[in-house]
Amino acid sequence: MGGIAGLHRDGRRRAGNLRNPDKAFAATNDLRTRGTDNLLAAAARLKTEEDPPDWRPIRPATRALAAMRRVEENLVGGCTS
Repeated sequence: MGGIAGLHRDGRRRAGNLRNPDKAFAATNDLRTRGTDNLLAAAARLKTEEDPPDWRPIRPATRALAAMRRVEENLVGGCTS
């Protein structure tokens, strides 16, 4: 059996007994909770506009960073807003 009916049948088989949804969806729930925890932990380390810039570039980006630093020092630093 293929098509939509086959997907429905296969989905039911993989979900297991839906009378115990905690058991049937344990892997999904674990992935969801651990994934959310990982995203929140990563977001806690993000910088804001108030944080000073990190001027330690990776080697291939030294020229690009020098150009951005020049703009920052000459133009942005001179703005009053």
